[in-house]
Amino acid sequence: MAKHYYRTNVPLPIMILWWVFCGICVVLYMGYDALVNGPKRDAQKQWDRDHFNGWRLEKVSYDTEHGLYYNKLDGGECTVRGYPGYPDCPPQLYYVDGKPQSEAPPPSEH
Repeated sequence: MAKHYYRTNVPLPIMILWWVFCGICVVLYMGYDALVNGPKRDAQKQWDRDHFNGWRLEKVSYDTEHGLYYNKLDGGECTVRGYPGYPDCPPQLYYVDGKPQSEAPPPSEH
């Protein structure tokens, strides 16, 4: 009689086959996701970048003493004070339809 997994009383060879099957399913799903949804994600990211409106940098509220900012155009954190482990921030510019503007926008009327 084969050894069994003590919680479910399922024979060990069946458990091994089950985990191999689950691993194959995960690999197949990752391949499907990369081939089918990957181009859609890349196209959406490019569209968002081409139509970006607003200020590029946004201050990170939890770590102001290190000068950390969130780069909304590229999606990532950067630093204006040379904090180690973070890239330097690009200049703060206002973008309209993905193109930097030389002037700041008019103040909003809220």
